[in-house]
Amino acid sequence: MAPLKDNKSQKDGEGKVSMLKFKPTATITVILLAMLFIVACSDNGNTGGQEQPSHSGENSAKRGSITVSMYDRGNVPAEAGTAEKNSWTDWVVENGPTDVKFITVPRWESTDKFNVLLASGDAPDLIQEYATAFRDSLYRTGQVIPIDELIEKHSTTYKKLLETYPVLRKAGTKPDGKLYEIGKLSPMLPDEVMFVRKDWLDKLNLKAPTTDQELLDVMRAFASEDPDGNGKADTYGIADAQGRGLYVMFQDVEWIVQDGQLVKDWERKQAALDYHKKIYEEGLIDKDYLTDKNREQQRQFFLQGRAGVYTGRIASMADFNLYETFRKNNPDAELIVVPWPETKYGRFISYFQNPVQMTAVINSTAKDPASVIKYVDFMSQETTGETLLYGFEGTHWEQSATGCPKILDDERYKNEVSWTADFQMLFSKTLLGDCATLEGQLNPEVPIQKEFLDLYHQAEETFNGKDIPWLTHPEHMPTLPDDLQIISSTITPTMEEISTKAIITKSYSAEQAMQDMKKVWDSAGGKKLEEWYANWYAENSGNAILAKDLIEFNDSLK
Repeated sequence: MAPLKDNKSQKDGEGKVSMLKFKPTATITVILLAMLFIVACSDNGNTGGQEQPSHSGENSAKRGSITVSMYDRGNVPAEAGTAEKNSWTDWVVENGPTDVKFITVPRWESTDKFNVLLASGDAPDLIQEYATAFRDSLYRTGQVIPIDELIEKHSTTYKKLLETYPVLRKAGTKPDGKLYEIGKLSPMLPDEVMFVRKDWLDKLNLKAPTTDQELLDVMRAFASEDPDGNGKADTYGIADAQGRGLYVMFQDVEWIVQDGQLVKDWERKQAALDYHKKIYEEGLIDKDYLTDKNREQQRQFFLQGRAGVYTGRIASMADFNLYETFRKNNPDAELIVVPWPETKYGRFISYFQNPVQMTAVINSTAKDPASVIKYVDFMSQETTGETLLYGFEGTHWEQSATGCPKILDDERYKNEVSWTADFQMLFSKTLLGDCATLEGQLNPEVPIQKEFLDLYHQAEETFNGKDIPWLTHPEHMPTLPDDLQIISSTITPTMEEISTKAIITKSYSAEQAMQDMKKVWDSAGGKKLEEWYANWYAENSGNAILAKDLIEFNDSLK
């Protein structure tokens, strides 16, 4: 594949060149030679014969040279290059303020690779990593630098973001009061919703469920009353593709605020476990779902039209593609998005995309941190982010009736642009307004896209951002000290084993499972975790990014 070009920029460039064309003449040649002779004499007279740095060398020094990490997901098309050097890395270098060498790390083994690079002294100047605990460890071990002064002296774009949205600075500030982390802002969108087959509800004369008991009754009907009318007992009440919402529905989120203190919860965990046990024992879900680690089989049951309730995602084009497959397989089906049913603990939303996400830190060994900040500024710009998200106007997209980019050629976009997500780790999509969401990416004039937009609007109505079951988004929870992390990592697998046993073993009740979990918790040092979290909340709740901060930020975008 040839290097990507912005058709508009290329055209403008060609226009300027054509205006400068001329025919050399003997007179011009003589004048140029004379000028060169004078300059040469002048240089010799001023320097005493010493060699001076070239202008290109000066420009190179001003431009800077840095290294930046980049996830390797194995998704760069061969014709575009490699993860380290491809059409988009070239574009960033050609259009950005500094030379950049990209150092790739495997996406799902990134922290291991970073540790090797840090130990060998080869870690990049700008470390881009989503894992909060890893970034925190770099801060605790002094391997990253504060950036307050660098931002003040060398930034314009990111500096303005910090001023406009104080929550961005708050999220990147560490306990010593200094700013270390760089991040991005995004719309606060639902990451998991509950779809229900409305055509099945209508056929069985049922209403959309609003409580946990009503949901159980609806799932029972879907599993036993042949809603697809094929005369076979081959339908399920639910395909739980995400595996989280039915726990969150009961506010089973481990740590809750009670009487002004952050405490470990057991009551809600037992209620959620008992609910899952009923679903399993009554055959409302495929019996193998617990071993379906990536939930692919659950997705297939939904796509095949065999499940009446589906817990899935609705925030991206990938989710639309899944819906498109569902409709091709089930042309007469009709879906609705319903709010997560209310339990005795309240009504909550499920997982949501982190709207204030920290993504990068500057290595303490960086030789030119000023150039790193200039790179951050470039990658944070709206024009840069729009290009990396959509490609080039006239080549990959045109402006639609909504004012947002409309892809011209899906196949070309897929091959040349769709794999650039990790180039956007510093870009705040809030700068694009509605164009950052499906609202601007789907065309309501296309029937199937309008259908999904309608579902998206239903999801927005159920997702008001104010019924967050957690203290905050999990990425903003504090990172445990190393010794307590060991305790936590030791306890977790055993707790999961007990939970699975309770679900699949009829004689093993959720109540007995809780008693056994508490024994494991106490014997393994769980009380130390309770004490640490309680103290952290008492001392830091005023400075931490909590649910109310995320809600306030989201409201500020409206």
